[in-house]
Amino acid sequence: MRYYLPNEPEPIVIRHLVSQAPLLEVDGVRTAGLEKILVDLFCDAELFASFGGAELENIFREAFKTYPVNLYRYAGRRRKEAIAQFLQTL
Repeated sequence: MRYYLPNEPEPIVIRHLVSQAPLLEVDGVRTAGLEKILVDLFCDAELFASFGGAELENIFREAFKTYPVNLYRYAGRRRKEAIAQFLQTL
């Protein structure tokens, strides 16, 4: 990331969609669901480095307090064991 985007103020990164990713349709536009966003924040630490550490914990805590969230189906497609361990520490 540092090599390709060092001077970009607002970079846009396009990646392949993991199969069975939880998506929502809002006004005819498909967008990422909360579960996908949370799992991607956790699994793609290099891409989302600014949301690591205590900030990542805060994001997860607030998401679970505010919304009904089931991460395990999509997390199973990514790094299920690591996410389960992370959630136990919260």
